[in-house]
Amino acid sequence: MLTTPTESAQELRRRAEEKSQLDVVLTSQPLKPEETELLLQDLRVHQIELEMQNEELRHSKGELDAGRARYFDLYDLAPVGYEATAVIRDPESKVLNHAVPIIAMTANAMKGDREKCIEAGMDDYLAKPVKKDDIAAVMEMWG
Repeated sequence: MLTTPTESAQELRRRAEEKSQLDVVLTSQPLKPEETELLLQDLRVHQIELEMQNEELRHSKGELDAGRARYFDLYDLAPVGYEATAVIRDPESKVLNHAVPIIAMTANAMKGDREKCIEAGMDDYLAKPVKKDDIAAVMEMWG
């Protein structure tokens, strides 16, 4: 079983070399014109398949790069808590969904903290230590 991209590439290379050696054995005799034509057709089909796969990979890479750029734009824009909420709620920011639910989770469970979070634009508040049931209830409410 292949577990890493490197192993996958090595296995692919090994299989290609085996096939290449088999092709040499099979083609050590001169080909008839119709066999040559079939071989050329097969090679054209493989070339087209590879070009299509390359195009698919380029498209996927573009999507990955765009997603990575969006992530880092948000990461750079959202230092922490109140500042992040202000950026997310700001209609002028690059954030795609300004209404995304924001749930504060803090160890700072002093009186008035919940109100500060709500006033800052957060939707809900959980104080640590948080229990699974608390998280489930908030996710049910806002998810």
